[in-house]
Amino acid sequence: MMEHGIWYDFGHADGKRDAGTKEAVADEKRSENGDGSGLAEAFGNQGGSRIGRHEGRPDMESVKSITSVTSVTSISSMTSVTSEGMKRFNHLVSETDAVYHEAALRMGLSDSVLQILYVLCDKGGCCPLGEICRLTGISKQTINSALRKLEGDGTVYLEGLGGRRKRACLTEKGRELAERTVVRLIEIENGILASWPKAQLEQYLELTEQYMVALREKVREL
Repeated sequence: MMEHGIWYDFGHADGKRDAGTKEAVADEKRSENGDGSGLAEAFGNQGGSRIGRHEGRPDMESVKSITSVTSVTSISSMTSVTSEGMKRFNHLVSETDAVYHEAALRMGLSDSVLQILYVLCDKGGCCPLGEICRLTGISKQTINSALRKLEGDGTVYLEGLGGRRKRACLTEKGRELAERTVVRLIEIENGILASWPKAQLEQYLELTEQYMVALREKVREL
């Protein structure tokens, strides 16, 4: 299984978005300064701005510098080093990730919780924490945060494996949650692969493994 909207918080304690906050600050700044500099200051372009101010006008040397950098960036971005095959591969991977994200939303789970539950189901209900990080590709910090929430909900419990090693296991409540969510997703995946002719499935798996092995070897040479 492979693994995305962003909300911007303008500083409210309740985390709600207020589109008028910075504009209001800008209006106050305009009144205080008597010019149009309020909006720039409200958005953080004060003091250290790349475009300086002199009697309300931009510093032209800074403007020329930024224009020059932008031009170089635009030119260089026109040339792609990615092959057409790789572009298609990346597109398919990204779209597949988006489908799993949609599945998580529909089941009321975060992406990280979905992947943790997936691994636990795949491993029979228990899995070492290090293995969960490796299989999901999620950072240790994110895994720990998600596990704390699951543990607090009574969905998962941790047990020692000797030394500092631990593993996460599904509780009975966790198994019930998994049956309603991740197990349904796994059944969909199994059904799709089962519908393919055996020869095509074997070829798909063999080529995917070849790519993974070759990529891993090349990455270790970096």
